[in-house]
Amino acid sequence: MSRTEPHPLGEQDTEDSQFAEIDANRIRRSYEAGLNGWRTPPSPDDRAQLLGLLRGHIQLLMPEVEACAARMRGEQRRTAQHVVSVTRILLDAPHRTEVSYIRDLATQCRALLALYRLPGTGEAEPRSTGYPGYSLTLARTPESAGEARRLVRVSLAVWGLDAHADTAALLMSELVTNAVRHARGPALRISIDRPAHDRVQLAVVDRAPAALPHLRTPSLGGIGGRGLLLVDELADRWGTDLKGSGARRWGKRVWADLDVSRD
Repeated sequence: MSRTEPHPLGEQDTEDSQFAEIDANRIRRSYEAGLNGWRTPPSPDDRAQLLGLLRGHIQLLMPEVEACAARMRGEQRRTAQHVVSVTRILLDAPHRTEVSYIRDLATQCRALLALYRLPGTGEAEPRSTGYPGYSLTLARTPESAGEARRLVRVSLAVWGLDAHADTAALLMSELVTNAVRHARGPALRISIDRPAHDRVQLAVVDRAPAALPHLRTPSLGGIGGRGLLLVDELADRWGTDLKGSGARRWGKRVWADLDVSRD
């Protein structure tokens, strides 16, 4: 991170911040900085500061989520227990400061906050399943496909769906690659959600509403046109939603659903 740029956490968020109370906005700023707040490679001091913040938030959230998990039921309870288990493994790892480790901690911090904010007794929930969703803004470059695959694998590990990680990562990679090739603008946004117990939804939002994806037969020996055929083969269903309204369409969301009811 350049010293001339504002810190993504804000000047008041330092390792000496008080963690006596759970401040959702402060925690959100921290994990968002860990996931997509670096405009340039962060300095060692920046990484150390953010690591301290994330560890502080996590250590505050962990006992609260464990207490909530004891009041949860069924899949929601198993999800909370799995998130706590994965987070403990990360915290117990040898001293690490690389950006990929910071992102993994940020992902777990986000999952813990999402679980902490759910009603722990099984009443009405802000999400249909109670599972935390994940999203990330990426540059519209070929390299972002690898970053998208990484977040998909982390997400499915948090949900205990490692058996579906390869298929989900491949689906997301094809969606991102299609946006890189055919959309416009400098960025795209990916999301990984679990709208139902037996379904994971992968999506990419870009700023090219007119460039709608469609299946076509690839030319003999050509490499183009095969990505959507693969999506159509692997996904249980897929589709496109336009963003914006009327003549003010600003983008589109291409999504694919994966059935995770079978191992």
